[in-house]
Amino acid sequence: QDSRLPASFDLSPHLKTNSNIMYVVVCRWSDGSYLEDQDHWWMAGIYRSVEIMRRKRDMDILDFRVQADMNGHLAVCVDLRKG
Repeated sequence: QDSRLPASFDLSPHLKTNSNIMYVVVCRWSDGSYLEDQDHWWMAGIYRSVEIMRRKRDMDILDFRVQADMNGHLAVCVDLRKG
């Protein structure tokens, strides 16, 4: 196990129309904690951004590119595949 690996979950079967509440549980220790603790301080928490995405079932994101200019404008290009 590695607590720094990204993870994704499909919550679709658990969603209700109009009202949903999501709770996040952060586990401080795992069976990989001893090995992870060898070279850095370990603090419990969420280290990456958490995103909730809604997308059509028959669409997949193949690739995306984001470019920023000096004025703070972003250009986003997304390659989709319809399945």
